[in-house]
Amino acid sequence: MRITSLIIALLILLVAGFSSCKKEQGDLPLIQDLAKQPTLPNPDYDYEGIEFPEAWNNSALDLFESIPNDNPITNAGATLGRVLFYDTDLSRDHSISCASCHKQAHAFSDDVAFSVGINNAVTPRNSMALFNLQFSRRFFWDRRSNSLE
Repeated sequence: MRITSLIIALLILLVAGFSSCKKEQGDLPLIQDLAKQPTLPNPDYDYEGIEFPEAWNNSALDLFESIPNDNPITNAGATLGRVLFYDTDLSRDHSISCASCHKQAHAFSDDVAFSVGINNAVTPRNSMALFNLQFSRRFFWDRRSNSLE
């Protein structure tokens, strides 16, 4: 169930990452592109059924968890987040996804000092590693957000 917070954080980073890339005015997506629906797997991935190690079932850890009670993890929401994380159609020029910089092989981080965005523009930072976000209290390099939402 704690995977949704990771997915929400990935979506937040997606927006922040793409907004940090240098863009040209003529690169805006066409209106019809915005209505395109992502292809979701059927059935949804089973995030709700994940069994965590017994040590994680400690009530003390719940003090640090940042998943709001009114927005619980669902299989549909986590599956959508996972699909969007790898979807290049969300970038301005349809060339990169969150996964382009947040590489699974590198703890969902980047293996370069400065990540490369659309049009091969070098960003001012490298992509933060994405793990255990449900226990984080601050997000982004400048700590500007205190919520995954």
